[in-house]
Order: sequence, then C-alpha cells, then structure tokens
Amino acid sequence: MIKKILQKIGVDDAIFYVLLGKVSSIVSGLAIILLIPYFMSEQVQGYYYTFSSVVALQIIFELGLSTVITQFASHEMVGLKYDMVNHSLSGEEKNRQRYLSLVRLSIKWYCAVSLLIVCLIGPLGFKFFLSEANQSVDWMSAWTVLVVATALNLLFISITSIAEGSGLVAHVNKMRAIQALITATLAVVFIVSGIGLYATAASALSGCIVFFAFSRKYFKNIIKDALLSGRDKNNNVHRISWVKEILPMQWRIALSWMAGYFIFFTMTPISFKFLGAVYAGKLGMSLTLCNMIMATGLAWISTKYARWGGYIASGKRNELNHSYKTSLIQSTLFIGICLIGALLCLIIFGHFGLKFTQRFFEPSQFCFLALAIIGNHIVACMATYIRVHKTEKMTWASVVMAILTTTGMLIIAYFKWESFYIISYCILIWVYFVPQSFYIYIKFKENYEKQSIADNSNSNL
Repeated sequence: MIKKILQKIGVDDAIFYVLLGKVSSIVSGLAIILLIPYFMSEQVQGYYYTFSSVVALQIIFELGLSTVITQFASHEMVGLKYDMVNHSLSGEEKNRQRYLSLVRLSIKWYCAVSLLIVCLIGPLGFKFFLSEANQSVDWMSAWTVLVVATALNLLFISITSIAEGSGLVAHVNKMRAIQALITATLAVVFIVSGIGLYATAASALSGCIVFFAFSRKYFKNIIKDALLSGRDKNNNVHRISWVKEILPMQWRIALSWMAGYFIFFTMTPISFKFLGAVYAGKLGMSLTLCNMIMATGLAWISTKYARWGGYIASGKRNELNHSYKTSLIQSTLFIGICLIGALLCLIIFGHFGLKFTQRFFEPSQFCFLALAIIGNHIVACMATYIRVHKTEKMTWASVVMAILTTTGMLIIAYFKWESFYIISYCILIWVYFVPQSFYIYIKFKENYEKQSIADNSNSNL
C-alpha cells in the first residue's frame, strides 16, 4: 500500500534511498548542532567548522568530472548491458571500448586529484593552523585523518559516477543512505567521546568503507577489464577522447561550479564581516535548513541521469520531455511543501517561546530565502536537462550571477542594510538568474530539436 502511494508521487527505489540518506543527514546534522556546545570548547568549535571546509574543496579539484562521467556512461549503456549476476558488461564492442576507456580516464583523474589533496591541501592546512599558535587544541592528528580520508574517498567517486551512468542508481543511493547512517553514528560517537575534531572526517571515513565494498562487489571485474584493455592498442580504437569530447563540456561545468560557490556560499562570510556574528549565524542556520530541503528535492532529478541519457541516445524525445516535466513538478512541489512546513514550524514553535527558533531568521526573512531556494532549484533542474545532452550552456549565466551576488551582497552589507540583504538576493535570483536560465533552456531545446529533425532528414535521403 505504502509502496503504491510512493510510486504515484514518483518515489521509486532510487529516490527512496536518496530520501532515506537525506533524512539521516538532516537528523544527524541537527543532533550535531545540539551536541557541539556541550562537548566542544569555543576554540575546538572554530577548528571543527574550518576543518569541514576541506570537504567542499574536492568539488573544486575534480572540476566537474563526476557529472560528465555520468552523462557519458549513460550514453554508452545504450549499446551495453550490465550483468547483475556476473557483475560484467556485454553488448556492442564499440560501446564497450568507449565505456572502459571512460573508466580508465576516471580512475586516473581521481588518483591525481587525491594526490593533489594530500600533497597540497594537507601541508597548506598544517601551515595555516600552526600560524594560529593555539596550543590548547590538539588538531594535528585529526587534520591528518581528515585529509587522508578525503583523498581516499575521492577515489571511489570515479566508480560511483560510472555506476550511476550505468543504471545502478538505486544501488548507489542505497549505499549512500548506508553511508549517511554510518556518518551520523561516527560523528556523534566522536563528539560525545571528546574527540570531536575527528567528526569532520566521519563522512569521508564512512565513504571509504561503504564505497570500497560497493566498488569491489559491482565493479571489480569491470575495473580489471578497463586496466588490462588499456595495454592493448586494438582496444583503444574507439576510446573516448578527453580533449575532443569531455573537455568541451567539463571546463564549462567546472566554471559553473566555481561560480556556484560565489552564488550560494559567499553570503554567510560577507554577512559575518559586515553585519555581525549573530546575523551570520541566523543566515547560516536558515540557509543550511533550506539547502538540505533543496538537496532532498533534487533526488527526483539526479536519479534520472541514466534514464534520460538513454532516451537521448535512442532519440526518444517525447519520453525525455515527459519524464523531465514530471520530475520537475514533483520535486518543486516537494520543496515548496517542505519549505512551507519549515516556516510554519518556526512560527508555531516561536509562538510557544522555544529558544532554538531564535537561531533562525524571522518568518518574513525566511520567506524570501525560501523563494530564492525555489528559484535556485528550478535553475538546477534546467541545467541538468541540458547537461544530460553532454553539453553545458549555463556557464556564463552562472558567472554573471556570481558577480552580481558577490557585488550586491558586499554593497548592501557594507552599508548595514540588514533588512534588504536576503530580499536583494531573492530579487537577483528571480529577476536575473531564473529568467536568463529559462531563456537558455528554451533556446537549447529549440536548437536541439531543429538539429535532430535536420539529421533525421539527411539520414533518410
């Protein structure tokens, strides 16, 4: 009965496991926020949040390759089939060669990124924290564990990205749900045990454990075939070219992701600098809650990569557009309902005088932030639709939005216009980012469909 209800609102196995993982992350995140004041000193808390930033650095170093890998793998799977019994591939030899070359490229790339994190971020972190000269905090061993665990965890991103593109979306998200549960358990145990700085590595440590097991079970044979076939020149005739095929898409995504940092994450430090720690704390807490809701809602979109890639490769435009439209509506409704629910909870709990509500924005400010989040979600959906076509069109729109956001937030914060801070961000999202992204999305659809008709006409001649 429950399963039928979930299926009617678009919650398949893949989305269910994403939701389970997100719920685990939300619960553990709230638990950690409550535990930190009791088990960490103010100095350790400062190190804790500074350490956590290294996790986000991996996105910069990978330069968007995981998204590209998923799209390319999904297109090659049109001529291939993953054998769930033998955990191997079968199908067209051309597709198989290209798929295996993608596996090799992914492994090599992430090995290089992992080494870069250990050799660059590790020493820079030591230099930075040593300059603080705070002898009361024992941070060195925790920092070492975090850097090494993050580097090792990155190696498995290559495999999970391939797996999602291969159609194993439900399996990957099941593992991520398990990872989220292990992460929550480890983080709470570390904090309560008085070694809270190690909690920053909980996600990376659990990722190493879970996705090593996943990779060994489902991709051991494929990885072996990929590495062995790389030695045979005859197996490289149809390999995927990084320069000619992947790079044209990857550099645009990388630039978009970098711009994304300025769009989504600069508001808090800017407000901290000019509007004070109290306002920044409310913004950070409110933004964290809204982003968790948005990330959960994107499950309706992110779990469709392989299916949409297959539709495109097979020329099934109607199926693609119908599936995208349905997923967009379902995900946006979910996010809207959750944001309204969060707002009502803050109002009700605030009415009864519960103190934790004072850590969030007041309802009027929270409304504008929620509207901005819905706008960001719509943009993310349109960007995903374009990217499954193995191209990137949102780069310069994101760069312009990043410049507008950073400049606008700096000016407003500098002049202490606190009441207009979030309002102006919401206006930027809905006046520029959403309309510009929608224009790009519509133009892309029109041009792509015209090109498809022309290609079909030429093939029939």
